[in-house]
Order: sequence, then C-alpha cells, then structure tokens
Amino acid sequence: MIDRNCAVPLYYQVANYLREQIQKGILKPGDRIPSEWELVKEFNISRQTARQAIAELVAEGWIFRRAGKGSFVATPKITSQLTTMIGFMQKMVQQGFRVTTRVVSAGVVTASNIVASNLNIAPGEKVIEIQRLRIVDEVPAVLQWAYLPFPRYAAVLDVDLSVNSLFATLEQKCGIRLAHSRETVQAKIATSTEASILGIKEGDPLLLVEGILYSEGNEPVRYGRSLYRGDMFKLTVQSYELVGRKLR
Repeated sequence: MIDRNCAVPLYYQVANYLREQIQKGILKPGDRIPSEWELVKEFNISRQTARQAIAELVAEGWIFRRAGKGSFVATPKITSQLTTMIGFMQKMVQQGFRVTTRVVSAGVVTASNIVASNLNIAPGEKVIEIQRLRIVDEVPAVLQWAYLPFPRYAAVLDVDLSVNSLFATLEQKCGIRLAHSRETVQAKIATSTEASILGIKEGDPLLLVEGILYSEGNEPVRYGRSLYRGDMFKLTVQSYELVGRKLR
C-alpha cells in the first residue's frame, strides 16, 4: 500500500490511500477512520507520519476531528457558484439535490442605512423584505434575506416564493431584465437566533454572501444577504479568458 522507495513522502502515501478509500465509497460519510496508533501499526510508520496524514485530509476537507472520539469522514460539501445569474434552487437541482424553500417572512419595512445604501435610495424609504430558509435534502442549509424598493416591485408579494424563483418573478411580473450582480463573501459565526433556524450551534462557522442584483439599466433591483452553513457549502468563482485583450 505504501512504497518506501518512492520519492513521495510516506505521510502523503497514507493520506492518498485513505482518500481513495473515501472516493471509492469504502469509507462513507460519518465513518470513523483509523486512529494515529492504528495507522502506525497498519503501515509500520511513525506516529508523526500518521498525524501528518490525518492533518492533510483534514486540511483538504475529507475528514473532520471530533474531540475525544477520533476522526471521521466528512460529508462532501455542496458547491455553489457565485457570479452567475442562476437562482439558488436551480443551482442545487442541477447538482441533483432536493430543495425546498420556507418563506419565514415577507412584507414592507423601513430601509436601514445599509439597505438604503446598497439600493441607492434614502434611509427610511419603504422596501420589501423577504426572508427565506433553503432546505437541502431535508437539512436547513441557507438563510436568505432579499430587499427590493417598494412599491416598484410590489408584485413579488403576490407570488408564492416558496415554489417560485425571485429572479423569474422580477422578470415576468415586474418587467425587469436582470443583467449582472456584484457579490462579496466573508466568514462569520452564527448567532443564537441564526443557529436555531439553521439547526447548528451558536458560534458555528457561516459564509455570509452579500450581493446587489442590477437591471440592464444598471439600476439596483435587489440587495441580498445569504448565510450558508460552513459545514455544508463551498463557494466558487469562475474566471474567463480575456480573448483579444492585452493583459498588463
């Protein structure tokens, strides 16, 4: 299983063996992997080498440690691509996940300074606030807020957004052509309220994605905030080759 005459470090060979066991489904999500001492005996390696192998897999996201209990195979994270004009549900369905949406609240509120700044309106103006919980394969996964100028987009309040796309609703009911979005990502820890809704512990890691959706006329249409469970998601950004453009 390992080749001591190979230039590849022993710890990496052991990590690669365990990685292949996970990829082939021999070790499944939630399964306990051999302890450091068990790896020492099985591969006739030092404990330091075993520790490095486990650390490698933890860093790559293949396994996770549980204090006092050992290391276990992690559930593969869901990939959600940013900078695409595709709604959350469509992204998940394309990957084979079952998604349901629960509308936590929907109504008209007063715009805070942050909301007003992102929508290019005055603080205190009326905006539509929609809060939704995205449930992926029966697990609460993403908590989202969407803010839109009122009454310009009042028609969205007449649509059941637990089964309909907000993007499609804006185009079909409000006559808006959506053109592009600008999004930022940062890490945060869950508050007690957020943790309760998402079924995690207070202080658990979250990915906060904030974005502004623009019309073809470069008008801010929707300011959104999404909290992704850090144990379930990885976010990706796709770059494109600048054909014919001189790079500096």
